[in-house]
Amino acid sequence: MLQRNIAPDVVTFNTLIDMYCKEGIVEEANSILKLMIDKGVMLDIITYNSLLDGYCLRGQMEEASKLMDLIVRKDCHPDVVSFNTMINGYCKAKNLYQAFNLFQEMSSKRVTPDVVTYNTLIDNLCKDSRLREALHLFGEIQAQREVSEGMAATNREVSAEPWLCTKNSNVMFYRKHMPFSVETEGSHGQKGLPTRCCEFQHHDQWVRKDCQPNVVSFNTMINGYCKAKNVDQAFSLFQEMLSTGLTPNIVTYSTLIDGLCKNSRLHQALHLFDEMEAQGLCPDVVSCASLLDGLCKNGKVNEAITMFTKLEQKGLIGNIVVYNILIDGMREEGRLKDAANIFSKLLSKGLQPDCKTYSIMTKGLCKKGQLTQDSQLLAKMEEHGFCPNEVTYNTLIRGFLCNNEITQASQLIDVVTGRGFSPDADTTSLL
Repeated sequence: MLQRNIAPDVVTFNTLIDMYCKEGIVEEANSILKLMIDKGVMLDIITYNSLLDGYCLRGQMEEASKLMDLIVRKDCHPDVVSFNTMINGYCKAKNLYQAFNLFQEMSSKRVTPDVVTYNTLIDNLCKDSRLREALHLFGEIQAQREVSEGMAATNREVSAEPWLCTKNSNVMFYRKHMPFSVETEGSHGQKGLPTRCCEFQHHDQWVRKDCQPNVVSFNTMINGYCKAKNVDQAFSLFQEMLSTGLTPNIVTYSTLIDGLCKNSRLHQALHLFDEMEAQGLCPDVVSCASLLDGLCKNGKVNEAITMFTKLEQKGLIGNIVVYNILIDGMREEGRLKDAANIFSKLLSKGLQPDCKTYSIMTKGLCKKGQLTQDSQLLAKMEEHGFCPNEVTYNTLIRGFLCNNEITQASQLIDVVTGRGFSPDADTTSLL
């Protein structure tokens, strides 16, 4: 373009900058920025947002913060995308304090957070086990939906104090979904409404269609409850999700199925799995693995095999993780022959056993005293490019020791120490 004396416009430059930033090549993006300035092309907020994204993707939050200050100085006002990008960057850098400072700053800059802002903060609060604060934020956007619906139903405007209505709805939602008997670990270390939540600044432009909970919002909170082992509250949110007219997706169902299985509520998990398929959703690796793992860990290996066969016939089992679960379940039940049968067919199914697969089989063979086969399996594992880990080595050494094969155990210990590993406490106790 430049060789033909065609002057690129701001859209062209922004496209190039965005491309380089998404590839993580911020230096090239800055070169384009300098060219823009040299050519007298006016930078806009899209230009700056692309650069912010580039710095945040690389974890260069100090540079991103400097750029944010520059945007303000250039009188090019940061928008919701600017703040969302920075908040997400700080969250990925595990700096929730700065993320919430920016969230509060949005109010003073008269920038209204959208559902992406809330989802990002809620997700990271849940990951940090700060479920109360996450619920408080979720309550804010949920309250906006309730206010919005109230406005539509009554066909009149919200009163002169819209926050009063929203605040009341928020508190009611919070009390409904977070009983005071439920405690989660978190950095705030307080009961009831967390102090930091109470300090959140509330925004002027409240009732917005783009700031109401979506499927991602509900999925995030449902996952938070499941991780906190509070599946009943997760289901309460699931029901509320349905009542709002939102359609649960595969992530919603998989999260709940996993939560139910981890709490040994297999009957409900199976029912939900059937419901998911009835809704036309195709089970993913998470839902299949969770269900099979739940069945195996609760001693229902036969039911797991039946379920596995059914899923395999539908072409839904194509991941080594799922096979590992069934092989391990069979090993735990002492059905090593069945486990070996599935193991032997993996390559024909186009699946490569991983380190976990070999470790499971090694443990099973050791328990049965089949140490010759175990040694052969170890050699085969290395043939396929997998370096045995410390768990695999210690399992095999203990197998030799328990079967009084001291020479082989000593030889393997020499190999292990030569590779930078060392016998663990359980192995050492047998020496």
